[in-house]
Amino acid sequence: MDLPSIRPSDDDDQFASPEATRALEVKVMHSIGLNRFYWPRLEDKIWYTVDKVLALIPPPENVTQRHVQISPTSHDVGLIWTLLGCPDQPKSVHRKGLTFRNVQSPQEFRNGETAEVVCAVIGSLVPVVTWYYQGEEITEEHHSKFTVLPNNNLQIRQVTKADEDVYRCKARGENPFVDIAVVVNVPPVVSVFQPSLNAIADHESVTFNCMTTGSPDPVVTWHRKGRELEPSDQYNIRLDGGRSMLTLRKIRQVDGGSYTCKATNKAGSQEREIVLKVFVQPHITQLKNVTAAEGSAAMISCVAEGEPLPDISWRRASNGQTFVDGDKRQDGRFKVRRRHGKSVLTISGVRLKDLGRFDCAALSRIGGHRKSMFLDIEYIPKFLTNQTIYYSWEGNPVNISCEVMSNPPATMLWRRERLTISVEGTANTRVYSADGKSVLEVTPMSDRDFGRYNCTARNNIGIGFQEFILAQADVPSNPYALRLSDVSQHLMTVTFMKPDSDGGLPISHFLVQYKEVGSEEWTDVKSHIMQTTVVLTGLEPNTMYEVRVAAVNGKGQGEFSHTASFQTIPIPESLFSRLGLGMVVCLGLGALLLLLQVLVLVLMLVDVSCFSLRHCGVLTTSSEGKDREEGKAAYRKLPLKEENGKEMIYFVYYFFVPLWG
Repeated sequence: MDLPSIRPSDDDDQFASPEATRALEVKVMHSIGLNRFYWPRLEDKIWYTVDKVLALIPPPENVTQRHVQISPTSHDVGLIWTLLGCPDQPKSVHRKGLTFRNVQSPQEFRNGETAEVVCAVIGSLVPVVTWYYQGEEITEEHHSKFTVLPNNNLQIRQVTKADEDVYRCKARGENPFVDIAVVVNVPPVVSVFQPSLNAIADHESVTFNCMTTGSPDPVVTWHRKGRELEPSDQYNIRLDGGRSMLTLRKIRQVDGGSYTCKATNKAGSQEREIVLKVFVQPHITQLKNVTAAEGSAAMISCVAEGEPLPDISWRRASNGQTFVDGDKRQDGRFKVRRRHGKSVLTISGVRLKDLGRFDCAALSRIGGHRKSMFLDIEYIPKFLTNQTIYYSWEGNPVNISCEVMSNPPATMLWRRERLTISVEGTANTRVYSADGKSVLEVTPMSDRDFGRYNCTARNNIGIGFQEFILAQADVPSNPYALRLSDVSQHLMTVTFMKPDSDGGLPISHFLVQYKEVGSEEWTDVKSHIMQTTVVLTGLEPNTMYEVRVAAVNGKGQGEFSHTASFQTIPIPESLFSRLGLGMVVCLGLGALLLLLQVLVLVLMLVDVSCFSLRHCGVLTTSSEGKDREEGKAAYRKLPLKEENGKEMIYFVYYFFVPLWG
């Protein structure tokens, strides 16, 4: 059974209590044997009202550092047991002598400071206090860092965590005492592994780590710009023993800067900063299309942001030409100036060829971004029509076309002798308009309708004029320089030069006429478009012909060229034409029969000679021995019958020549 150890209160007449009632503060001990109690390191105190007090017992005697013993022979102890067994006995006692006043336990101090443990003792006589540490009386001889001050307080110099324990304050010569727990608080110490971190915006999360120590365990908080950070979708805070972790999600450029890890306890606080460097990929924030007038200056601005600040360059899409800060071009029209993430491309004396797309590129070691803009050039109307003279004749409508190129689009109108031709037209004029083109249709009714017509084009940049002439058309003049070549029995080629005048209208084709001399009827042959060479076919042999040429345009046929004459080639006479057909047939049959007879005779002679002489050579009529030798030689020289056959053919040819001649 646990028994209380009663500690005297402040004075002799009453018992103090937190509620200002008559009560005693009782320090509880735990029984570990007969009359032996466990004295806890941390005090376990209970308040009892005065009517609950049985008796005061003498102070326990130290057995070990943490155990005390109350003498079983003590009169007070016996009284306690008696009172516990006799509830009807009085339950109050009177105390005399020393008392402890407002002694607090535990008493806390900061590590490293000089601690003064307070033990206030009052009594009728000046009290003498003795301090005990770990069961031994504290003396300056044995404990150099301890000093008992004149006010009976205990001084501990440069107190540390090792000095944390229970100290006893006892009035000398008296039984009352008080045990005071000394607690040493150690200020927090904060350390960080990485004082600075890098991250890329919109791509990563980052975690800060800090380690903390201290007693009692410090409370760790994270701060930014003087504001404590709370867990949220962006911030995640975790604790793992003495380690605190802050994780940032969805990092943005504005999240860069200093973050503070702060540890706080009773002994103080400490903080450390961690710097977050946020890198941001380049991003072009401003690039607009630009419109400039021809001949003026165009300024194209490109603004980009990023960390680090990106480099900006320009590229013309039409030819791939690039422009960077400091470039010097030969024509000097392009200049680039860059400052604080802004690049301005200036084009002086803008030309129409500058029209088109330009690309702005922002690059850094983190990445790149590219955007495009369009440079539009405004200019006064420019006339594209090359033909300014048109030909027609009375009653023949003609379209006078006026085509312009302009930006912005131009309005167009026609004038005749300073009078504007109505869009609705007149009796002999009509106006047809389309984008960038206006067509004036004129049907000349008299000579007054021929002359000058004016096309006017206007936009907000300027105005332009182009004059057209409507002239009376005529037929072409005559071709000239006729040349006749390649004359045969049935063909002939005519070549000529174009006429000097086409009459104001394009020549559609040439008309070639020919006829036999003495005939009145001409045969027409059209050239292929504008070809100046024509081949006449189907002619009769050995015949005289006349030929002439005229040009034709939209108005009609022009004058003929001079007339040239030629004669086709006659058919030459042949053997058949001289002998007649019957004679030719008879001679042919006779010659064929004679040829066959000669061939048969020759073959028979050759075979008989070969059989008699057993040679196939040619012999002469000389002496026999000599003939044989020459015959042998002839045999050797002419071993092939083909060669004799050739001679035979020649012989036959010789006999038939007189017949053919």
